[in-house]
Amino acid sequence: QGANVTTAFEVERISAEAGGWFVSGSGGHKFYDRLVLTMPVREALRRMDNIPQGVMAAAEALRYNSLRVILIGVGNSSLMDKSAVYIPDPGVTPHRICFMGFFSEDNVPPGKSSLIAEVTVPPGHELEKISDASLTEMVVDDLHRVGIIDRRDVVETEVTNITYGYVIHDLAHKRNTAIIKDYFASLGIHLHGRFAEFEYINMDEVIKRSMTLAAKLNDQEA
Repeated sequence: QGANVTTAFEVERISAEAGGWFVSGSGGHKFYDRLVLTMPVREALRRMDNIPQGVMAAAEALRYNSLRVILIGVGNSSLMDKSAVYIPDPGVTPHRICFMGFFSEDNVPPGKSSLIAEVTVPPGHELEKISDASLTEMVVDDLHRVGIIDRRDVVETEVTNITYGYVIHDLAHKRNTAIIKDYFASLGIHLHGRFAEFEYINMDEVIKRSMTLAAKLNDQEA
């Protein structure tokens, strides 16, 4: 309540100044007493100066998979009775399908239904280079082949590409994230969320941690 919320601000630089932090980007320059970073921690470090070599090396060593998400709308209500399906088959391009109309009829137009197909893309994988149109065609063909949709019913498609999709907990993950978190703690900056903390956490855990962090910050203000 009473807060000024700025949206669509693309952060370009984060710099320490006058006991606080200047955040510069597409919306100009803003000064803050404290920061809670929810952006991918590697991207945050790339926008800061004088980062210790060991911290930057730890960030660059963090592993993740990207996501390409294909929305497919069909001209009938055939996809309303399912929630989600995992497809552990390397011969099918998407690894998971979610059916949006199952959760609420308001998610789809009357008489129609839709799904989103998630495609896991490791950095450097050939799927990273395929155009949105070609990827959509591959996914539609695969889902038609396995009987989830009929390609003749498709009336709408859209692709969203997400660079940071899934955290990979490799053998060096714990060591690297500890180095990074200790550094940000020394700066008084809070890391929050899946790719700021670089942990494989879902929405429920993020909400829980948000409430805990909010209570902590409010106590500091009191």
